Amino acid sequence: MAFLAAVWFAFSTLTPAYGQSSVLHRAVRTPLLLFRVPLFFSACLPILEAISAPGGEASAEADERLGPCTVLPAKVLQGRPLCKEVSLGTYSCVDGEVELRSTLQAMGKKGSLILQARESALQILRGNNACSAWYKAKDPDPASTFETLEYGVDEKAVDYIAERGTSALLIYRNPYVATALQAGGSYQTITLNAGGAFFRSAAYVRIVPKEGGAGRFVGSRYLRVGPYLGNTPEARVTTLLHEFGHVIDLLELDEGDVDGKSVHNTDIVVSHCRDQIADRVRQATLTVER
Repeated sequence: MAFLAAVWFAFSTLTPAYGQSSVLHRAVRTPLLLFRVPLFFSACLPILEAISAPGGEASAEADERLGPCTVLPAKVLQGRPLCKEVSLGTYSCVDGEVELRSTLQAMGKKGSLILQARESALQILRGNNACSAWYKAKDPDPASTFETLEYGVDEKAVDYIAERGTSALLIYRNPYVATALQAGGSYQTITLNAGGAFFRSAAYVRIVPKEGGAGRFVGSRYLRVGPYLGNTPEARVTTLLHEFGHVIDLLELDEGDVDGKSVHNTDIVVSHCRDQIADRVRQATLTVER
């Protein structure tokens, strides 16, 4: 897997550069492996019961008694001594939501911003509205799938806008905003660029010489996610909804933003979800102010 190129745009010198999200290559969802071992291996029972239902989902009874269990995909588990690994603590029954929140909170301010955007996106997907209806056309329970996603921050990615061209026509390449696995399904990771529009409203511009070389920095320009200025609640919620569209294969692959596909995908998300994004951001703001 490789990070995709950031978005390219051709604008006059007075037009702000846009930074959108990008995704990785298509993947096939891997089912969980069902095991058959004697019941006297009592240490295995939590894992066995958690994966005994079709599709690897825990039965309601097992979930109530044991809680959610962390289980690896079939291709990883195949051929391994399951019972021995269970007894050694390789697997555990944990609350995934608690672990995710704990992990993000440990990341400080960036983690808190991710949590806020995730909560707003999740509430939108749980609701009965035009936005959730659009996602349900591909995933009958988008909120449940969205809840399984994890998050990472890329601290080493490009954090400046690359400027190429002439005074008549300038082309700007913005730092990418986010990446996710196309059609990856549940339990994927959305990676956010620390220098992109999820966390920043502007970035320095670096002129890239035609003949090559280090170039030089010449001021800064605004970053945006669709119609929203970067580093705003609207931009962050839109980013997560955009990436989720790729995760469930609702949006087309927009690698490299060929023909402006990434911007077009963001426009599609906003066209379906603009009102819900505005409502959730407004409610979140009111909650904080109280």
